[in-house]
Amino acid sequence: MPATQVIEPIKGIVVGSFGQTIILTVVNDLGVAQDVSGYTLIQAIASSPDRRQAVTRTAAYTVAGADGKVQFSFASGNIDRPGTWDVQILFFNNAVATDATEVAKTYSTTMEVGRALVV
Repeated sequence: MPATQVIEPIKGIVVGSFGQTIILTVVNDLGVAQDVSGYTLIQAIASSPDRRQAVTRTAAYTVAGADGKVQFSFASGNIDRPGTWDVQILFFNNAVATDATEVAKTYSTTMEVGRALVV
């Protein structure tokens, strides 16, 4: 049976968060980091609990991808409501150097967004 690709849930985000670097590691069902190097484009797509907000951010390798780690951050106004967001990380195939439109791999996780405390 092939190994399942897993990304741990994202934690520590509150409504209004932005600029914070989020680092994710793609691992198999045994917890071993997977080599995701060699892709020309990586995107993170986050969808709000009510599906009214979808945010697409460009992600990057933290080093070169052999360690399974990618990183991205949200911009101001991206995370505007609390709840459990769905997140997908898409790796685009670099088989044709001039065309990065083919999704080669996609991984899903969740992101729990808390309410911001107002003082």
